[in-house]
Amino acid sequence: MIQHLYNLRMKESDSVTQLSAYQSFIAQLSSQGMTVEEELRALILISSLPLSWEIFVTMVCIVVVMVLL
Repeated sequence: MIQHLYNLRMKESDSVTQLSAYQSFIAQLSSQGMTVEEELRALILISSLPLSWEIFVTMVCIVVVMVLL
């Protein structure tokens, strides 16, 4: 189940469907008693975005690094 979550890659055409799949994986893990921290969920979601979101992903990563420093 976790491997499916990590391997999730959104396509340009069906981002909403893929987002539903992502949420479903998180819910299934939760129902099995596994906790996925919010930060990890965010990283998995960001890394699954299509290539057209590259600028957004880069900016989010920069902001996160700045906050952590």
